[in-house]
Amino acid sequence: MPDLLPVSANVRIAENSTIKKVETAGAFAIGVSLRVDAADGKYYLTSNTITEDAATFAGISVLASSSSWAAVLTSGDIDLGVTLVPGMAYVVSGGGKISPATDSTSGDYVSHIGYAISTVHLRVSPSSNIILIP
Repeated sequence: MPDLLPVSANVRIAENSTIKKVETAGAFAIGVSLRVDAADGKYYLTSNTITEDAATFAGISVLASSSSWAAVLTSGDIDLGVTLVPGMAYVVSGGGKISPATDSTSGDYVSHIGYAISTVHLRVSPSSNIILIP
């Protein structure tokens, strides 16, 4: 399966979601996965192929950022405007993208984002356990 391509206009957050206003290192689209940089505390796009730190998931952008601030969903349910596979685990991919865990390959840092609880809802439940696939 390819990376998810969230449709910004269709992204919806559920009532059980936790949203946080964060400082960013640049502009982001809605529906991308973000990490926190330990050095400056700002949010950046995640990547599963650079380092464990770059793959450490912190949230999904829910408000497009054109400056230095964004709204990020850190836990709860989200509709990304795409079709999901119920029960499938979703993980960090390259460039802030989100992919099914089954797409992870050798050399990837696997950072859990959440599970699809229906064909439209992803339950975001970050894990600090990151695995490097040999």
